[in-house]
Amino acid sequence: KNPVRILIDLELEIPQNFNIYNDDALTLVFNSIENEEKKNIKFIKIERENFIKNLLEKLWKEQIQSVIVEGGSFTLQQFIDAGIWDEAFVIKADNINLKNGTKAPVFSPKPNKISKLRDNTLYHFQNQ
Repeated sequence: KNPVRILIDLELEIPQNFNIYNDDALTLVFNSIENEEKKNIKFIKIERENFIKNLLEKLWKEQIQSVIVEGGSFTLQQFIDAGIWDEAFVIKADNINLKNGTKAPVFSPKPNKISKLRDNTLYHFQNQ
């Protein structure tokens, strides 16, 4: 059985022909527009203000207690800033130096463990 997929798409901009909308698993789509159910897709309307708090409350109502967050820098930073995370893994390519692009989220704690993975460095962070 596949885990429940969670998509944050406040303006419902992700095309519904993308794979996240396939029949492989229940998908919760958090948005600011509609509440609706279509087969295995459940659209859940959510307020933008206090978004992370509202999201977690709605996930709890759906009986979801553990989440793996794979998001962009903004989404990840929201969870980090709210202190709502247990652990994070950051993989840094040692031989690549990008001059522009999206900055990675910022962690204030020092990594608990640093290890090498081929030509990359793996940082393991834990929220105290």
